[in-house]
Amino acid sequence: MSPSKAEVVQHIHPLTKVDGVGRYICDGCKTEGFGRTYRCSSCNYDLHEYCATCPPTLLSMYHAHHELRLIHDRRGCDICDETTNGLFYQCEPCGFDVHPLCTQQPPKVSHSTDQDEVQELREVQELGEFQELGEVQEPGEVQEPGEVQEPDEVEEPGEVEEPDPDRLRKRDVMYIGARVAWACMTGDVAGVISAFL
Repeated sequence: MSPSKAEVVQHIHPLTKVDGVGRYICDGCKTEGFGRTYRCSSCNYDLHEYCATCPPTLLSMYHAHHELRLIHDRRGCDICDETTNGLFYQCEPCGFDVHPLCTQQPPKVSHSTDQDEVQELREVQELGEFQELGEVQEPGEVQEPGEVQEPDEVEEPGEVEEPDPDRLRKRDVMYIGARVAWACMTGDVAGVISAFL
């Protein structure tokens, strides 16, 4: 349970916890708040509950190798990329800055991936297509992998069958799927965007 009076942040008047305030701008970190606040009724000064009681130093999962110090200055938050106009934590050796509330956000989901799968996807991205679904030789002509045309099997001009449009659609879906999977694993969305161009 949080205290009814702010214990960390200094203000010229006492700050009291108030519920149901509605929207406000936190005078500590200068970001929007809603509902519960620590308020100075004398001067309409509001703080997020966490900003009013946040510790002067902390270890954060976002920057676990150094302790973060609470600072009051103008910087950019390295978690949300918004400008910090008020309170924020800083790792002095690294120059890592973060809003107090951003230290309380859940971590982003990450997927562990087998390195062979990553290499395979890199190769697919470099090729730009799925070779196992066949290479387009000339317009309207598809050769399956491993299939070799013997000289006596060569079709006469005009006898070439048109490729199955559903097969080509499946190939496009697989290609785009590989691009999306690559983007999810690497954060590189350029391949997904180029797949639609």
